[in-house]
Amino acid sequence: MSIWEVRNKKQHFVYSKIMLWVAFDRGLRLAEKRCLPCPHRGLWLSIRDALYEEIMEKGYSTTLGCFVQSYESGDHLDSSILVAPLVFFISPNDPRFLRTIDRILLSPEKGGLTSTGLVYRYDTEHSHDGVGGREGAFSMCTFWLVEALTRAGV
Repeated sequence: MSIWEVRNKKQHFVYSKIMLWVAFDRGLRLAEKRCLPCPHRGLWLSIRDALYEEIMEKGYSTTLGCFVQSYESGDHLDSSILVAPLVFFISPNDPRFLRTIDRILLSPEKGGLTSTGLVYRYDTEHSHDGVGGREGAFSMCTFWLVEALTRAGV
């Protein structure tokens, strides 16, 4: 659990899993680009690829047709997934990601996370973060949405 995640219970958060994938991916890229020794390259590749497969299987809800907050969260949406194409985890035109954008763009009343053009990180009615009070829109996720839409050509 990183500083980004809710504190209600331990979960396998999709955002943190993607960032773990990024760590292995960037380590591999850096070693290759700078001709640095990478004695565990095969292991790192294997871990990175296994993480990708795990995230795509467990972080995506076939019921909702979009990526979700955590492997355990079922139908809880989380706009932090918008970072995925920005870190080259997934193509911005991947149909699964486009369906996730479509879902996030819905109003909270319709199961989405966007209100008056601004994006909430998650729905506090479903994801109790341990902080309490009413949550406002999260600017970073709004910027990620704009970037994802731009990269997708939407």
